[in-house]
Amino acid sequence: MTATPIRKAKQRPTISDVARLAGVSISTVSRVLNDTAPVSGDVDKRVRQAVELLSYTPHAAARNLAVRKTNTVGLLLPELSSGFFAPMLRGIESAIRESEYHLLVHASLRSGDSDPWRRHPIGEHNADGMLLFVKSTDDEEILRN
Repeated sequence: MTATPIRKAKQRPTISDVARLAGVSISTVSRVLNDTAPVSGDVDKRVRQAVELLSYTPHAAARNLAVRKTNTVGLLLPELSSGFFAPMLRGIESAIRESEYHLLVHASLRSGDSDPWRRHPIGEHNADGMLLFVKSTDDEEILRN
């Protein structure tokens, strides 16, 4: 008999844990949670009970890879301290939140800056869209990335 490894108490539950507890496949758990295909009422109930019992929440990065969407919009600004950008930022943030997206802000894009952030202003994060507030769009490096 093969022993099933027991997870350490501090590790977050995975979709595999939910599937095992509900007695279904991982793809069935995914179908229930994403509502992408019909499943029987009994299966739906078992999966949702397992999710609740384990306090399972989907891993955001894994989900983003699967659906090819991050629900994130990047915002590049030259500065935040300006009285011009502060009210605009509040409006953008409000609209983004209403759309159930997240906002990733990077400020201080200076021309000629050698900072690595200049080449990849939102780091290793991916975004579904970008809002750029720059002095000119002549900076091919920013537009390319």
